[in-house]
Amino acid sequence: MSKLEVIDLPAQKEILVKFTKTQKILKYNSWNNNIYILLKPHIPFLKNTKGLFLSIIAIRSIIFASLFITVSCSIPKKPVIIQNQSSKIAFQSDRDGNLEIYTMNADGTGQTRITHHSAQDSGPAWSPIGDKIAFESDRDGNQEIYVMNVDGTGVIRLTNNPGSDLAPRWMTDGKSIVYFSSNKVRNAFIMNADGSQKRTLSPDFVGISPCPSPDGKMVAMEHQSGPTWTEETEYLRRAQIWIMNLNGSSPIQITDIDAYNGYPAWSPDGKQLLFDSNQQPGQPPANIHVINIDGSGLENLTRSTGYNEFAAWSYDGQKIAFVSSRYGNNEIYVMNADGTQQMRLTTHHGDDAIPSWSPFLK
Repeated sequence: MSKLEVIDLPAQKEILVKFTKTQKILKYNSWNNNIYILLKPHIPFLKNTKGLFLSIIAIRSIIFASLFITVSCSIPKKPVIIQNQSSKIAFQSDRDGNLEIYTMNADGTGQTRITHHSAQDSGPAWSPIGDKIAFESDRDGNQEIYVMNVDGTGVIRLTNNPGSDLAPRWMTDGKSIVYFSSNKVRNAFIMNADGSQKRTLSPDFVGISPCPSPDGKMVAMEHQSGPTWTEETEYLRRAQIWIMNLNGSSPIQITDIDAYNGYPAWSPDGKQLLFDSNQQPGQPPANIHVINIDGSGLENLTRSTGYNEFAAWSYDGQKIAFVSSRYGNNEIYVMNADGTQQMRLTTHHGDDAIPSWSPFLK
């Protein structure tokens, strides 16, 4: 994707993109249609060809594509393939009596229960490859991290500690998982996707709710900004968002708000962080905020009553899923990345929480 040059990207209905010899795929999102344009391998570019331009005009569900060359050469024999793709959301819900993992389409349709156990299954995290979901469960006595296929089959236990292991999130290469553990030392950990090689992320820095950056080089966490942990209420008052290198070095405080600030989530481009902020711990309102990773540009996105929390970016960065109790119980909502068009996806008497987007699936 590094060989892609965007010539023009207006707000209108046309985009002009230049491909070089090594470019194979482009994704462009328009009107919630995720359009993939795939160039087949071995396209016969000529030596003196400056590039292939692709003009795309999308009108509602109809897509028109035309090809033209900037200098004289033959039109490639292999066609451009355009595919509509979609994303799903995993979430937890107690609608059937106890906490279970469910999935649904990005518009709220097709809600399907995928775990069936008498224990509490929660905190789903969809793998970036799209074939697995990590989650936490007390099915073997205490909270541990598990992984399963996206249909709920093939459940495998990854951690086995006397303490609680919580809040799994995948590294973007799908090869490792970060999580929080209260086993012996309360801290953030990382392990291979098969559960091997567990190690702490920051031996000298206590952080929870770890979230890796898109490039896999850094991690964001919530951390008590005041003295050593004393009690939960004091922690909730002082928790701030920090980022650091994946090895725990060079921690930097990002937020400085007299409130609980937690559950950070990196934007897909790595430039911003979402987080929950609650100025009166244990009491509403709590809202979803966004901030640049240098600490600038703080903005309240939800501006609502109740609790608004557990935000997650879609893989294209266009949408944000989150949890809100603005009308009573916790439900899953989705909004544009700028906070507009907040739409409720679940409507149930149970509590629905912890949304996690899948990558784009066929």
